[in-house]
Amino acid sequence: MTLDSHYKRILRFPEVTAQKVRVRFVDGKDIPVISELGIYNAPKLLLPPKATRSQNGQLTLSSPDDGLEIYYTLGSSEPSEESTKYESPIDIQKATTISVVSMDPVSGEKSAINRINLDIPKSKWGVIIEQSVKAIDENNTTYYSSEDNQFEVDMGEKITLKGFTYTPMQARYPSGFIQNYIFEVSIDGKNWKQATTGEFSNIANNPIQQFVKFEDIDANYFRLKAVKTADGNPATFAEVGVLTR
Repeated sequence: MTLDSHYKRILRFPEVTAQKVRVRFVDGKDIPVISELGIYNAPKLLLPPKATRSQNGQLTLSSPDDGLEIYYTLGSSEPSEESTKYESPIDIQKATTISVVSMDPVSGEKSAINRINLDIPKSKWGVIIEQSVKAIDENNTTYYSSEDNQFEVDMGEKITLKGFTYTPMQARYPSGFIQNYIFEVSIDGKNWKQATTGEFSNIANNPIQQFVKFEDIDANYFRLKAVKTADGNPATFAEVGVLTR
């Protein structure tokens, strides 16, 4: 490695239009020496938009780079510049698929499609243990660790369930991934019946959101129990949801 290549750096900043450029050195260990200075018109970072959702169902989309526009369709059809342009959070109150892309308005190029499957919002949901609200806060970076290896929710109304979702802990040093589970439902919160049982077979090596489908069943309450965790530690829940379609 040469001295020149060792000290070469590329710095990104928001796109600007200019006729002249000036570089000022405000601090240094010695007199600054420049071998070569280059200016680049770097292409936009055309990655799919990121999505976050609030408990009341508001979906917020964010662009991966400045100057990009976001377009979306409700469903699986491919978005284009003829589709709806994202301007503000989208209110999603029922099970929906939304397809989103980032688009460079100058070049017309667009990112790959991000198809996001959403279900009913969690604004009416209540929990038995206050700390366990972290498992339904629509934030995968938070989590609930359960000493009794279970998580219970009062959905606030009767809902026909077709399945559930479970996102394991997403921290740097995770633990408590549920390996074997029982999912139970109740109308009154006292009498429970099993909706399904099973195993997340490869969750320790692939800790992504899990989807489980079962036959339609009505419930006001649901409870996810960990029969066994991958490491034997108390079960952790980053996010739990239900499927209604």
